Amino acid sequence: MSQCILTYTSSRRGDKHLKHSPLRFQLLAPRRANCYAFDPASVTAAVKRLELLMPEAASCDLDDLPAYALKYIERYQDDVLQLEMGWEVLRAALARAWEGKDYTTVVSLVAGMARPAGRICSMAEAERLLQMGIEASCRAQDNQQRVYFLNRLGGLLYTHASYWFGRQVWSASLQLAASSAPVFGLWQPLANFAHIVDILGNYSYAKQFVEAILSARHVDEPESLAVALFARGFYARHLHDMDNAREDLCGCLRLLSNQVVANGSSPDRRLFILVVQTELARVEGDYARSRSCAEAALALAQVYSDRYTIAALLLDEGLYAYVQGCFADIAPIILRLRAIAHQMKAPHVYRCCQFLGQYAIGHMLEAHRALAERHDLAILSSTTMTRHQLLSKREQEVLRFVAAGFSNREIAARLVVAPVTVKKHLEHIFIKLDVHNRTSAIAIARALKIIP
Repeated sequence: MSQCILTYTSSRRGDKHLKHSPLRFQLLAPRRANCYAFDPASVTAAVKRLELLMPEAASCDLDDLPAYALKYIERYQDDVLQLEMGWEVLRAALARAWEGKDYTTVVSLVAGMARPAGRICSMAEAERLLQMGIEASCRAQDNQQRVYFLNRLGGLLYTHASYWFGRQVWSASLQLAASSAPVFGLWQPLANFAHIVDILGNYSYAKQFVEAILSARHVDEPESLAVALFARGFYARHLHDMDNAREDLCGCLRLLSNQVVANGSSPDRRLFILVVQTELARVEGDYARSRSCAEAALALAQVYSDRYTIAALLLDEGLYAYVQGCFADIAPIILRLRAIAHQMKAPHVYRCCQFLGQYAIGHMLEAHRALAERHDLAILSSTTMTRHQLLSKREQEVLRFVAAGFSNREIAARLVVAPVTVKKHLEHIFIKLDVHNRTSAIAIARALKIIP
């Protein structure tokens, strides 16, 4: 959610080859969707495992599967983890409904499966699921769900680095929603706030987004307005317009608070409230409070959200730490971010890791070198612990073995760990020291007196 303050924004346009893709012109029209195949025996066993969650499963056969799956989704619609538990049954029910051309049921099933699909499915499977929903909603003439599926597909494409195409699909969903009176239909906005903020991309578009919602007289979705206000406040902070940022974020929190009173506190709503509180703390310059809120939001996102949202939260936390000069807090953020980047295969996330590593960690090392050159004993004594905290005790131990000329296998034997563990320690060392090989790591560590 932080591209407006970095120079890597152009990396979000890595899908120019999609500009003339025929798929672009087929998204708003029905298109053929592939159906899931399933094994009756394994599905029967999966239904049996869900009996404790839904006793009705005891009498469920394959013909009743779509109806059973709809009841399961209705009961656990706000619980992503339970939907994941029943995924095999939901997939089989979807296949059954599709084969029977029961498009209304297909729409309801895809609507319930869309969120967990972003967490547990491959890109290809999740896209196929959403395309089934788009076609079924066209056949069932359900524009509201069609808007939702298009929005989800735009977010999915954006998550997997199809930035241009993702924006086009998302914009198509917005245009369709705006033309579908009397429902504007901003499609579960709390579950998509990270995508929406990044797709908008800057303060000007966020401002237009707020104005579009306010001018749509048939809108009755306070949470949609809350997301729009958050986006505008987010970018206002990056423009150092703190008064407007505070006003938007406070307005966002008021709307969310009213929704908690009216509708209860869902995981999505709790997560979004924590994210807004994090941003408000940043506007007010309270680093400690912003970090506390950010970590609470990350803990909740880890359980309920997709990887893109987690990556966005980590990016914002790392960049704010960099702006505040709290460089020691950035190394663990980079480690977590790189693990997610590896899973997502999103280029801009890798570039963010590179940015934070090159500039933030490098800045911290330069500060240590400057202190060492001045030979200020009082300062050196107070920063010795900081230098050694840059690497964990085990990482320092591994690096000493590397400096002594040991191979990864030899180090693993000495430490009684697997060679892959040693390799992982070295990856962490390279990130923290902002180097790319063993020789450079040894040189930097010796310059900082981390190893003799």
